[in-house]
Amino acid sequence: MQALPTLTDGTIVLRPWVDDDADDHFREIQDPEVVRWLNIDMPYTLDDAAGFIAQVVERWEQRAGAHFVVADAGDGRFLGYLGVLDAGKSMKVVEIVYWVAAAGRRRGVARRAVALALEWVLLELAPERIELAMVDGNEAAIRVAEANGFQLREIDSGGATLDGRPADKRIYDFSLPN
Repeated sequence: MQALPTLTDGTIVLRPWVDDDADDHFREIQDPEVVRWLNIDMPYTLDDAAGFIAQVVERWEQRAGAHFVVADAGDGRFLGYLGVLDAGKSMKVVEIVYWVAAAGRRRGVARRAVALALEWVLLELAPERIELAMVDGNEAAIRVAEANGFQLREIDSGGATLDGRPADKRIYDFSLPN
């Protein structure tokens, strides 16, 4: 079975998760800005982080999702997470999801990570559709989607949660080459 690749643009790296990432993952999930947009059950423990890593490694082995650590290409510092989720059968419809740690915000990390993932997804997975969704009001995520060529497909009224209350979810599609 092919291992999940490491991808880089020279500034950031998308790489597979390893057990040693649990501390970084746990620490960043404590950030209220991450929790706010992701609807994560709290408290989130170090054991939860280790379980997450075990689960995402297994998801790739089952070809049910590809989950990457986003890291700085220079010093390897943990900058966030990017997932390519199976939203259909056999990765034919995929959803790109991500979050950025405080150290990576306002540096173009999310835009770069999504661009790297798109390139890989198009080349290696050849899906029929690529989606990106976010809670309405997450202006940074909207800018990332639009900067990477995603077009708004629909707004799902009440399809998300923000600050414990129902919120709209914006769903974007990427136009695939013919």
